[in-house]
Amino acid sequence: MTAVLLLSGGLDSAVLLGHILSLGKRCLALSFDYGQRHKQELISAKKIAAHYSVEHFLIHIDPLLFSSARSSLTNFTLTVDPENAYVPARNLLFLAHAISFAESQNIAEIYIGANAEDIHNFPDCSRAFFDSLEAAVHLGIKNGKSFSILTPLSRFSKKEIINLGKQLSVPIELTFSCYDPNRGNPCGICHACVLRNKI
Repeated sequence: MTAVLLLSGGLDSAVLLGHILSLGKRCLALSFDYGQRHKQELISAKKIAAHYSVEHFLIHIDPLLFSSARSSLTNFTLTVDPENAYVPARNLLFLAHAISFAESQNIAEIYIGANAEDIHNFPDCSRAFFDSLEAAVHLGIKNGKSFSILTPLSRFSKKEIINLGKQLSVPIELTFSCYDPNRGNPCGICHACVLRNKI
């Protein structure tokens, strides 16, 4: 069976890729360039996909969509903070593209690396959101009845995700988790860096 994975280049999606492949599935990886401050993650996504010899597709989303957003991930005048890191409907946009791609490839499974620590700041990482979107997909595409949006890491903490990654020999050193990189290097102080450095 083939699955589509949203591969950000970060820790969660890299571990999820290792997990999917450990199940014996073929995987197609999608990454998104939406004008994000932390575009360094796309370099990591490419390296991770190459490590696993997985087909990797980069999709461009017009940054104009977020030009007025009060999100520090797309508005470079803002200081990065957990309270302003939400990008409007980002996962909805990502999944809409992934669903169209999956349907065109006759693929019935999409994986996304949402985890237990994301839900506090990102409402589009909740299982309730994914269930609602999945229900809409069942009504809106031809093979919808057999279509699934899967979130195996949704109850995992970052520590548990890293432990799983080690068990699966995931190349964690290739991942990138910083929201505010400085010349390609992690800032060490943003929310993503703090979470990673605690482990």
